[in-house]
Amino acid sequence: MTMPQAPLAATEPQPGRALRLTFTGRGGEYFRIWIVNLALTILTLGIYSAWAKVRRLQYFYRHTSLAGSSFEYHANPIAILKGRLIAVALLVGYNFTGYLELPLGLALLGVLLLVLPWMIQRSLAFQLHNSSWRGLRFRFAGTLRGAYLAWMPALVIGMAFAGTGLVFAWLGRQGPDVAMDTIDNFGPRTVGATILLLIALLVLALPFAHRQIKNYQHASSRLGAAAFRFRAGVRSFYWVYAKGFGLLFWIVVLAIAPLIIPIQEVDSLDPEIRRAAIEQMLSLVMPIVFYAGPVFIVLPYFAARLRNLVWNGTSIEDHTFVSSLRAFGLGWLYLTNFVLMLLTVGLFKPFADIRLARYRLTHTELLARGSLDDFVAIQEREVGAAGTEVAGAFDFDISF
Repeated sequence: MTMPQAPLAATEPQPGRALRLTFTGRGGEYFRIWIVNLALTILTLGIYSAWAKVRRLQYFYRHTSLAGSSFEYHANPIAILKGRLIAVALLVGYNFTGYLELPLGLALLGVLLLVLPWMIQRSLAFQLHNSSWRGLRFRFAGTLRGAYLAWMPALVIGMAFAGTGLVFAWLGRQGPDVAMDTIDNFGPRTVGATILLLIALLVLALPFAHRQIKNYQHASSRLGAAAFRFRAGVRSFYWVYAKGFGLLFWIVVLAIAPLIIPIQEVDSLDPEIRRAAIEQMLSLVMPIVFYAGPVFIVLPYFAARLRNLVWNGTSIEDHTFVSSLRAFGLGWLYLTNFVLMLLTVGLFKPFADIRLARYRLTHTELLARGSLDDFVAIQEREVGAAGTEVAGAFDFDISF
């Protein structure tokens, strides 16, 4: 005779059941936290920003739950403050030396970019070590060598663009005569070709660099002793970026095409009138090309498709994630948040944060194949047998 099994709890998934992340944060509640954080940060000249970050993340973690259990954030604000002081010192030193001497500024820029992977590794370790679910701590097992390998393509792009920007900024401070003489010495075609080469480098290398970074971040993450896996391929990243850049191209074409005939019609006018007419037409199109189109169409497309690609390619043990963000829905959220923030002179910001978090989280699921209670119990035993990590190894955070 077999005994009947006890029914599963309401929050316990059947094998293969999709569990949606839930978010219970409310704009009115978070507004009170946000306004106090803002006031104290201003009054303390930014020092309170570390405590503000902890309060903000604790609120969002506490109101995010999976299978009936919420997440927790345990960071020490002093550790965050230490990291921010280090970052501020590095940035101030870079800006000061770059303003005085171009070679010294370029050298310091190289040093900053070279230590960036170490800073990111420490930041990821800090954030995960101070996050938990059902009493299980997350942790980060990525090595420093892995960080440099993952970030090397991004470092090359960053050095090329930042170095070029620093050179142009230095030339601008020398006055127009020096700048034009320098460009003439190198040749306008050489300067133009260099800029085009940098743009081509960015377009070609960015998808690969993005995939390497996400693979390092996700595949090195742990919950208890369980390892996350990342299986999104580099070809998928190139496909998303190709469609995103194609979308941007067509926005530019469709915005400029209606101007072709009007511009041809004003060719016969007085030069001054023609110039004024063209400037007026361009003033109507440029905001679409450089702001409205990229921010409310292209950016939501990239954000939705890349998040779906990354999380649909992430799993832990036999459990897989499913992300179903829609570019149109995200774009509408961006647009309405922007309009409401304009109308409220920025006071809608905390409500916008809540709306965005709710949309992202409610479109993310965990496809649980097996019992989460058994999963947690196994991880608790394995973590207990292995011992806990030394907290001193995560004693500061570099915030980005």
